[in-house]
Amino acid sequence: MGVIMEKPVIIGIGYTRIGEHWEKSLRELAVEAALMALDNAGVNRVDAIYVSNMMSGALQEQEHLGSLIATCLGLKGTPACKIEAACASGGMGIHQAFLAVASGYYDTVLVVGVEKMTDKLTSEVTFALAMAEDREYVVSTGATFVGLNALLYRLYLTKFNVDQKSIAKFPVIAHENALNAPHAQL
Repeated sequence: MGVIMEKPVIIGIGYTRIGEHWEKSLRELAVEAALMALDNAGVNRVDAIYVSNMMSGALQEQEHLGSLIATCLGLKGTPACKIEAACASGGMGIHQAFLAVASGYYDTVLVVGVEKMTDKLTSEVTFALAMAEDREYVVSTGATFVGLNALLYRLYLTKFNVDQKSIAKFPVIAHENALNAPHAQL
């Protein structure tokens, strides 16, 4: 890793209410969270925008999210792109922003994570999730993304000789923590 020229910090956050947003588009959800983050940070301009998303092309038939969201925010002309890394898209967006600021190339970067799945049929979401794997191979075997996760879970329990009861503590703790966070998903 190269020399970090600047020490990146998060100066603002924004989010939407957790739940099913039948009345809002993917774009509206992203813009709502982004405007809240910009307001929270006390800035109205940024040097770059990274929009983290996995399935907008498959589920909303919408790609090119970076420029779309930049334009909707009134930041037309700001360098912007979509970051897609399957389930790690949000983390990868933050990673890219970190590198951009740490290198000194940008001072202020907006990262927006957005996904909208609950207003689609299970079959459509299953189809889209398969794109996070080697789709050509996995679909031909009849496996699904959720099924592969279940197989990996079983493999983990067996390989590391872990009792399922000890794993069951994690969702209990997560639920307890979520009860105290108004923006958490229960």
